[in-house]
Amino acid sequence: MGAKSSSHSFEHQDDRVEPSSAQRRQQTRPRFLPLSYATTKPFHKFSFKRKRSSRDKVKPFKEMLDGWTFEELNKLIAEFKTLQSLRMLRDDADSARPSTSTLGEQLLEHASNYGNLTITFKRTNFEVKAIRCYISNRSDVIARLAAEPTSELIELQPPEGTSHEQIKTFFDFLYTDIWSGDQSIKEKLSQWLGCSRSRKRDLMRIKTKGATEGDIRLCIARNGQNVEEAHSSIRCHSSILSARSPFLHSLLSKGQDDRLVLDESLLPAAFLSALVHFLYTDELDLGLIEDYEPSQSSLSQAKAIVSGKYPEGILLGTTHFYHIAKFFQLDKLAQLCEDTILASLNADSCVMILNWAIEGGNQFVYAKAQRFLEEEFSRIATSHQLFDIPFESMKAATKSLFIQATEVEILECAIRWGEHEMIKRMEEREPNVVCETAHSISRRGVKRADLDGAELKEILAPLTENIRTQYVLPPFHQTLNSAYKRGILERVSALCDPQNERDARKKSPVEIHPDIDWFEPGQTVPGPRCFTPYYETALSKLDELLHKEPRNSLAQLQAKSDNEFPLKLRITNNMKLLLSNEIFDEVSDKIRESLAREDATYGIRSFPRYFHRQAAVKYVSLLMKCNFMRLFFRLLNESYARTTLVQSVFVLNF
Repeated sequence: MGAKSSSHSFEHQDDRVEPSSAQRRQQTRPRFLPLSYATTKPFHKFSFKRKRSSRDKVKPFKEMLDGWTFEELNKLIAEFKTLQSLRMLRDDADSARPSTSTLGEQLLEHASNYGNLTITFKRTNFEVKAIRCYISNRSDVIARLAAEPTSELIELQPPEGTSHEQIKTFFDFLYTDIWSGDQSIKEKLSQWLGCSRSRKRDLMRIKTKGATEGDIRLCIARNGQNVEEAHSSIRCHSSILSARSPFLHSLLSKGQDDRLVLDESLLPAAFLSALVHFLYTDELDLGLIEDYEPSQSSLSQAKAIVSGKYPEGILLGTTHFYHIAKFFQLDKLAQLCEDTILASLNADSCVMILNWAIEGGNQFVYAKAQRFLEEEFSRIATSHQLFDIPFESMKAATKSLFIQATEVEILECAIRWGEHEMIKRMEEREPNVVCETAHSISRRGVKRADLDGAELKEILAPLTENIRTQYVLPPFHQTLNSAYKRGILERVSALCDPQNERDARKKSPVEIHPDIDWFEPGQTVPGPRCFTPYYETALSKLDELLHKEPRNSLAQLQAKSDNEFPLKLRITNNMKLLLSNEIFDEVSDKIRESLAREDATYGIRSFPRYFHRQAAVKYVSLLMKCNFMRLFFRLLNESYARTTLVQSVFVLNF
């Protein structure tokens, strides 16, 4: 019945893919003008467009559940619950990123290695290395003793009743602002050194003094411009710059004069104030970014602005600032830029952010924007932004287990996207003589009959292979029939799939349930998607059955499966010359603890299907690599340790 009614409506559709110039012209006479005189309600408040509610999407699914047994419905809900757990695990993996060093941690490390002030204590051999410009602003006592710029050594009398460990811990606190010891000891040492202000206030004092008393001037010069002609500069402390950025540390270690000149192509002058503010405070203040014009080489951002894809202002400046942060090796600043970009993520900016993340290779932002696209796919796909979705994102969306759209919607959007992609190729092949004339594609429009079926099938092949035709509702929907007719999809029975391992293959066709793919998919196939309205409808149907047959239903519901599949982990060290057995064992123990923790949270070993367990293993692997990145760097203590190295050292097999 659904196929018949849907086919009837399909025959009366306009076959035009692109509107012609005549169709684009606005009609001069309002079509509903008499209605405006027949009512006192303002005409512009009427809505003549039929809104497609979620009830329309759920209705075929609800009709399919009629006649299902309690056992079949319970299996479907178990499938959805597994997908929900898998979804939370995926979100955790997408939210994980390597931890970065804070301002205090970097200053403390720099002080211990390159401190330009030594603090000794009377009648002891104990001493502390410090950064002069920082510690003299944190402590009034040290500021008086180190007033002479040439003094590199000062001596203090430690207070009675304090140990060396307590003094060392307090100096660490002055950098990190973290104190875990006795509060009375902290107050005693604060009075001893004259530390009465908050660290945030002292950081602003250091920044303000650096603008006048700093030992180096950071200058921005245009290409070919002399140092004396630098049009923007800020004076600051070289020790702060060196502690915060490995790139600046390498430049300053060469022993140059009191000026550090950077080309504007590396650091535009508009970002200089914001960059220096971050170096001193560990904060991202976008209000300090002055007006600037992006260059043509800035990841095609200028072209995007002209085409109207990029919103003006903060988002554009933040994307540029992110690349500056990566160049100067400021990981904390890069993550702050990522957070700002994601804070502006909405239906209008999603596609733009996806394109930027793919061009710039930002996996963290891409994963977040991709998840937003999948969550809001129905809304974004009905707008003009569908045609700007990059191919990688479109392919990932059609493959996703968690996309919030019906299988019909996914198929329809994939076809529309492919048709638009093909039209763009046709316009590119169009001769220049015809371009922008009355005979051009952009003027006369395109009908589906004009599209080459073979080329369209080739364009859509990476997308249509992810369409799960067995989950299209109703089974003979007009879009599915049209795709078969046009050769976009091929008719392949789910039972003929070599990966489908269910027992239904052994049964006769009469015994096979027509909806078995929903509640009993094979071990290695994806199965139904985690579409939230379907899940809620199934739960509602379950409650309905529980009210009808409470005894039998509850007995079956409480009969849970105790099957737990083994989850074995084998960790292999592929670089034994680089990684000692001691370090390898320590990291391996941490990985096993993390896997056990994730298994206890999500019950991975209890997932009934092999496909879901494998997906969970993939997400856990991503999560562990991010969580143990910093531990790995600390153990190796090598500057060349990077993410790719971690991935090559460890081979995780489950």
